[in-house]
Amino acid sequence: MATLNLQWANNSYVLRSRLAPSQMPQTAEVGESITNCVYNAKMGDFGQTPTKKAVLKLAKGLDAVKLLEHEYSLYTCELFSLQGIAIPMCYGLYKGEIDGVTSGCLILEKCVPMVDLKLDDRQFMINLCKIHAAGVAHNGLHKQNHIVQQGLCPRIIDFSMAEVHRCPGCSPADRFGRVNKEVTPCPELATLERIYGMKSGDPAGS
Repeated sequence: MATLNLQWANNSYVLRSRLAPSQMPQTAEVGESITNCVYNAKMGDFGQTPTKKAVLKLAKGLDAVKLLEHEYSLYTCELFSLQGIAIPMCYGLYKGEIDGVTSGCLILEKCVPMVDLKLDDRQFMINLCKIHAAGVAHNGLHKQNHIVQQGLCPRIIDFSMAEVHRCPGCSPADRFGRVNKEVTPCPELATLERIYGMKSGDPAGS
């Protein structure tokens, strides 16, 4: 069983995982918060100075941990082949107690917020289609903070509300944001295609 020594706010907690890619004991040094449950961090082998940048998503309480387990399952099953392509790399889920509360810690590749999605909105739609083709609907992409980037490539995060999905697909939107309705399109793809499809960045379509 792999262990994680979580160093956070001058305290140290030991979390465990049966499924972590690395069975070597790890150390995570929690840094500044990105949101109320997501933090920048540095990772490393236990006993060494942590240097590898990562992002930690922390959950406290049984219900929150179950959502984190659901998200981890999608990362490592349906979406496994898309890690490092359409979604961040996933480095494991560790569980234990933090301040006496059942907690979980999902470790992901360090990405940065997407400053301007229009820089590569077509690649975002391609990545979203790959996620749907893998059998997952995100159910939360109306919020742009679920889109980050690694280098110049957009990646999609936060699958806590996602569900397994048999996608009927969707035709690309034209320059006016219209989607072919001759066949019933996937609601999520159709909605986002109207926003980020061919219409985006096209002066004639605005």
